[in-house]
Amino acid sequence: MAELFGLVASIVTVLDLSAKVLGYINAVKDAGNDRARCGLELANMHGLLEKLKYRAQRQESADSKAWRKTAKGLAKQDGLLDQFKRALQRLERGLEKAGKFRWKFQKEEIQDILGHLERLKSYLVASLQMDHFELSTAIKDDTKHVPYLRSIIEDSDRKAFINWISSSNHPAEYESILQLRQSGTAEWFTSTPQVKGWLAQAKTTLLCRGNLGTGKSMLAAVMIEYLQKSARSKTVGVTCVFIHREKNNSPRDNDHAPGNMDNVSELLAGLLKQLVQHHGNVADSVAQLYKKFAKEEKKLSESGIINALKEAVEALSTVYIVIDALDECTNANERDRLVKHLQSLQSRADVRLMITSRIVTAELLSATKLEVKAHPWDIKRYVVGRIQKLPAFVQSDGELQVKIQDVITASVGDVYVSRDELLSDRLLI
Repeated sequence: MAELFGLVASIVTVLDLSAKVLGYINAVKDAGNDRARCGLELANMHGLLEKLKYRAQRQESADSKAWRKTAKGLAKQDGLLDQFKRALQRLERGLEKAGKFRWKFQKEEIQDILGHLERLKSYLVASLQMDHFELSTAIKDDTKHVPYLRSIIEDSDRKAFINWISSSNHPAEYESILQLRQSGTAEWFTSTPQVKGWLAQAKTTLLCRGNLGTGKSMLAAVMIEYLQKSARSKTVGVTCVFIHREKNNSPRDNDHAPGNMDNVSELLAGLLKQLVQHHGNVADSVAQLYKKFAKEEKKLSESGIINALKEAVEALSTVYIVIDALDECTNANERDRLVKHLQSLQSRADVRLMITSRIVTAELLSATKLEVKAHPWDIKRYVVGRIQKLPAFVQSDGELQVKIQDVITASVGDVYVSRDELLSDRLLI
């Protein structure tokens, strides 16, 4: 009981601080996109923390050992709430120092803060999806390497160390894709023979091939979520790369900047960064490289990155790598080189590759293949979830609802259509 009271008190403290900082940010004038992004992240976190508080309050009268243990882990020093509080205090100090109506943060500094907030948000989202908030293990695994990283790298330099490896944040990309998912959809995916075989057999490659718009990115995100929940061991690594997300701001064609789609070194560095962030034994060896090269303002070469990755996968029992939209790497030579590098990791350790693509490259001919098409059940589930927003006469007519489901499912065919398009573009009432 005391642990739960302590958790609620900690959440309230962080909520108050986040509201205060959000007020400062909203008062700032002419700060551009950085201020807007920061405000959006804090607003999202504030809403998630409110949900966490509500869940915790509901459990105060329950006799749950799992809850008490997790509550203690969340509220402890260097736990999720403590980390979020420190990030907020960092923002608060900066705003107060510059004046509440000025934005003092440099681009690099705010990117560092935003990256930290995004990671904390991912843990919070995960916690709200887990029974009994079994987040303490994830937090423990993530912060386990901090003590001996401090012996190599000063506290103030740890963020620079992580960003030295890569500035990418692919886990945040998969979370944004998952936000488009209708509850209950894509559950069939992990039950297919191809996926079951890939999950059960070491050093295997699963190629999910499908045409544009068939939902490959969603399945990649669903797989990452599944692995993170099922492979909860400190010796198992789960990493991902969303290649098209380097260029586009959404799974749709909405270009906003020429990203590093064909930069193999950066894609590989993104994988290394994820392993370093979650596994202390990996972080230790890479930190030594950082100490060696950072003073000269040098980054790892492509060969240096792949060598570090080989050491990293050898230090773990199993590493899952999910690569989405390989075909978006438009330079064929770069694409082939990326696949060969990934396959070289399989020769050193139990690395299991899942790749989504519209094309099948020569290097992937021997991979287990799964043809991706929009699943009728997924379409119906989505429509059912959206029908509640239609006029009352539709909601009261069960026969009409069934007809709507059948018509839309038939009209969509093999193409995965997201958000409001199913009802706004294909349904006229």
